[in-house]
Amino acid sequence: MIMMVRTQKAVDNLLTSSFKLGVDASIATGPIGGGAKSYVVADIVSYTRSKGAYAGISLEGAVIATRDKWNKAYYGKAVTPIDILVKSSAGNLGSGELREALSKAFE
Repeated sequence: MIMMVRTQKAVDNLLTSSFKLGVDASIATGPIGGGAKSYVVADIVSYTRSKGAYAGISLEGAVIATRDKWNKAYYGKAVTPIDILVKSSAGNLGSGELREALSKAFE
């Protein structure tokens, strides 16, 4: 799933420790079908790609929250969303394997 952040409101929410989709930030699914035109007005637009059978999901009401333990395990130190998204002061030298796996998944 890819989530495209389209408004400053959504960016501001990403910099907090948690927010609720549909309440703190509106969300919509992206264009459906080949060549579909979309005039979506939402803070965040989500796109998914699937193979085989697919059942739709609704993200309305889902909570996006930081996981401090997971961030510390991945980055090797305690980091905040601002450290990751704004300051770019967090990195993981082993992320190449993850990036490669994600790249292969979308071939």
